[in-house]
Amino acid sequence: MKSFPTFWVQAVRYTINDSLNSALQMTVESQGESAKIMLDARNRTGDFLNAYQIEANIISPNGEAQSVTFTQTAPGRYESEFIPKEQGIYLIRFSGTTDTGSDSASFAETTGWALSYSPEYQRIDPNPDLLLRLSAFTNGQVASPRPADVFTHHLRSTRASQPIAPWLLLIAALLLPIDIAARRLILTTQDLSRAREWLTQKLSTRRVIPTQPAQTNPQMEALFNAKNRVRENIEPAQEKIIEAPVLPKERRDNVSNVEETQNAPKPEQIASTTSALLARKKNLRK
Repeated sequence: MKSFPTFWVQAVRYTINDSLNSALQMTVESQGESAKIMLDARNRTGDFLNAYQIEANIISPNGEAQSVTFTQTAPGRYESEFIPKEQGIYLIRFSGTTDTGSDSASFAETTGWALSYSPEYQRIDPNPDLLLRLSAFTNGQVASPRPADVFTHHLRSTRASQPIAPWLLLIAALLLPIDIAARRLILTTQDLSRAREWLTQKLSTRRVIPTQPAQTNPQMEALFNAKNRVRENIEPAQEKIIEAPVLPKERRDNVSNVEETQNAPKPEQIASTTSALLARKKNLRK
């Protein structure tokens, strides 16, 4: 609590910046994209404060700080420049010292400066050269001095078209069956229920029914056992059969020709058979 009065004295002194040994006057002038700071320094008796080393700490509205150093241009006048990057209030803190090193020869002060809008909007003088360059770069033209020419419509309008007929035909083809069905078909709740039943029936028939093992019958088992015993007895007998020797191709052809000639019917047998058939036919007619 003892340092409480000292804290507030220092805070008020820092805020008011009432220097006892000097009188400072600051002016800021915008010069294009930069700003020029001019500081006039005098003491209480009105004499100029010369040969001072003055520095300033400038805080922009976004909190960024930049430091600048002043140079003396006239008796008691110091100048410097900085670049304001955005609109808003700038805080400027001055501090000056001399080579003597005494506290009475130094001073410090805080002031502010406001940038209402961008410096480029302050250029109200005509610039015909810039207009000509812009018109040549954008393939335009400079308006004539006659005011009535401003309302002439001589610029060509550009159009970009894309055919949509194929998409419309496709949509019409897709909607045509729906339109015909809506006009011709009359669907009721019974029709919907029948369709649902038919669909459920189709789905139920397609389901795979698991096969159950067949129940065994004693009589059928006896028959299968007897069949297996007969098969076991026949297979060894078939294995004992001696295969006929394979004859060469020429001998097989000769044997087949001989068998055909032996089995062929004789002419006498053919004649007797024909006469017997004719006689039987006559008897049937009588």
